[in-house]
Amino acid sequence: MAERLYNWNNRNVSRDFTGDPRNPNLSIGERIMRNHEVVNNWSQGHEGFTRSLKTDGNNLYSYNLRIGITGPNSEKIVFDFSSGGGKFMSQTTSTHVGLARRHADTIHPGDSPIAEAMSQ
Repeated sequence: MAERLYNWNNRNVSRDFTGDPRNPNLSIGERIMRNHEVVNNWSQGHEGFTRSLKTDGNNLYSYNLRIGITGPNSEKIVFDFSSGGGKFMSQTTSTHVGLARRHADTIHPGDSPIAEAMSQ
């Protein structure tokens, strides 16, 4: 196998393989997104996903729970399903909410009526 330049963790690394060692289905130069990249994509209106976090650019989901939406004026709204947000779901979802809060224009508690209605 030929040695190729591979972008790993934002560093150019020389590797002697044909893909991502953590996911052999990926090609050279491809890698699984990280959670913060998915949230950044959501904030900019672009798609992205990991195993447990995904966005279509408008909605942000932790597993199958909607934790963020894009309002009619492109504002980012986060529903706080963390321990301090009134409706704790899981540690992973709390981590996802924490990442999304950084990009939120508005944050609603997870137990608020709007969060209940929009998280379906």
